Amino acid sequence: MKNSGNEKPPGEIRAVLPLIADELQDKSYGCGSPLPPLLEGMTVLDLGCGAGRDVYIASKLSGESGRAIGVDMTPEQIETAVKYQEEHRGRFGFKASN
Repeated sequence: MKNSGNEKPPGEIRAVLPLIADELQDKSYGCGSPLPPLLEGMTVLDLGCGAGRDVYIASKLSGESGRAIGVDMTPEQIETAVKYQEEHRGRFGFKASN
């Protein structure tokens, strides 16, 4: 089944999107977010994470007991993602970055 690109993300992801920094939203390339809804306590690996929007969504959904790891081959993209690490920790109300 193909995604037409017009489908809205699941409710769990839509609920997190307002917490994601605007620059990361702007640098999202519309590939869709293939994250399942039940990530609490899980470790998520995002290969080709770009600027990190989906990594931060995974971070929020996996919670403080989980982990989110983003890997990208473009140093500028990783730089952008890392720049927002502490900001998102605070937005999510986490004691430590996951």
